[in-house]
Amino acid sequence: MRAAIQTIVVADAVMGVDNVLAIGGAAQGSMLLVVLGLLISIPVVVWGSQLILKLVDRFPSIIVIGAGVLGWTAAKMISSEPLIKGWFEHQHVAHIALYASIVGAVTVPALWRKADPRQRETWSLVGLLVLWLGAFDFIEESLGWENAAVDT
Repeated sequence: MRAAIQTIVVADAVMGVDNVLAIGGAAQGSMLLVVLGLLISIPVVVWGSQLILKLVDRFPSIIVIGAGVLGWTAAKMISSEPLIKGWFEHQHVAHIALYASIVGAVTVPALWRKADPRQRETWSLVGLLVLWLGAFDFIEESLGWENAAVDT
């Protein structure tokens, strides 16, 4: 519990400093704009976080949706990294697999805990089928076997 509280306090402090720096940069040296920016932004952050907490209490699925958005953003950042961007442009299956694996890794565990055993069986079979077909498609693409004779 202590470690979690420390993490939250440090994260809040860092985000507060980030907010002050952003306001200072946007103000471009005007002290009036800095003061007004802080007076406006701090209540917005506090009330906004309270609103989000109330929404999460009422609709817990928001957490899973938020995790999916963060996973999607992470996959987009990875696939647009200049060192590997060119590879992902030619490996479409790998590109899709990257998105599916990252978004799946952050959303599936929460959904899995809520599912009944029958749904888990169905999801497992569908997941294995998608993985199996994706693996064969990836092998076909990487070996250069993409042509009409192999596809038929």
